[in-house]
Amino acid sequence: MRIAELEDLIRVSLNSLGAEETGREGGIVHFRLDESLAARFGREGLSLTFRPAVAAHHPEVDLVSAGSFLYDLILRLVREHGRAASGWLPVDESIQPEERIHKSVPRLAGRALTKVKSSWGTIYLFTFRLGFYSDLPQERLYTVRVDWESTKVRHDVHPWRLVDAAGPSPAGAPATPDGIEPEKAFRMAWVKVEEEVARLTDKQNRQVQERLLGEIETIETYYRQLIDEEKLFREQRVTRKGREESDSKIEMLKLDWDRRVMEEKRRLLPEVKVSLSCALKLRTPLDRWRARTPPGRREPMVDYWIDRHSGEVWTIRRRKRAAGPRRLKGTDECGILVRPSDVVIGVPENHEPEESPA
Repeated sequence: MRIAELEDLIRVSLNSLGAEETGREGGIVHFRLDESLAARFGREGLSLTFRPAVAAHHPEVDLVSAGSFLYDLILRLVREHGRAASGWLPVDESIQPEERIHKSVPRLAGRALTKVKSSWGTIYLFTFRLGFYSDLPQERLYTVRVDWESTKVRHDVHPWRLVDAAGPSPAGAPATPDGIEPEKAFRMAWVKVEEEVARLTDKQNRQVQERLLGEIETIETYYRQLIDEEKLFREQRVTRKGREESDSKIEMLKLDWDRRVMEEKRRLLPEVKVSLSCALKLRTPLDRWRARTPPGRREPMVDYWIDRHSGEVWTIRRRKRAAGPRRLKGTDECGILVRPSDVVIGVPENHEPEESPA
């Protein structure tokens, strides 16, 4: 884990527990603790650093690193503390929906847009701890953002921007959706995590490959020397029993050679562990706008959702259904039957966003 990520994790964790940052200087961060926290830590304040060089010159300052006593204690207190991990994002008044839609979709230039309705969308943030444990262990936090209505899944480099912007539920806001939606969102995020783990594992393997080859070459040189010495000694033996003993010793050296190579590979190649650190559900304001078809042109009617917090725009294309019986419950806009087994990881490509996001 990078020092900046570690510092951010501890700062946010202490703030969530009620600690107040009172200042920082020379790589040292000071926190004031409330009464309950002071009782757990046995003091009224904390002076922390995340750099060993600073701690070496300031023995009164606590060094926080992955696996240290304070690191484990703070994260344990956060888990014990617990709270509802949800929030509501405000409308960015500087975003002009019509202007933003025209800018995002240039082909709509000059076409009138009509606002259909306002609603609330859902954003999930899943933060995972990725651990690569080898001779040089590394840890990092990896946050995946799932925009439920637009079905976008991406790595969020700055998740705290959304977290800091979130607030309590506004007056008249609907209840957050229940059901299997969070489970599906997690499975969509997990695909992204698997891709990142594969990429980082491949990167780690390439980094250690040169070192591994060097270690294996040293082992080979050592055992080849022992085997050559034993072969030379075997030629000097005159009895059959002595030659058999040399042959047996050579075979044992070869087996030990293979064992040492396997041990070196296990020591240098990383063992990967992934765990979910936290999850957050955010509600974001959405507007639905409709682009009217110009007179004399045969085009399908197209609706657009715009996120009033971030300004992102995505398309909803309405398809006309052929005349016939009413669409059965459990089918999509195209009349295609949607079964639970059809949705394994994410939303199928032919499955359009719902008319009213929950």
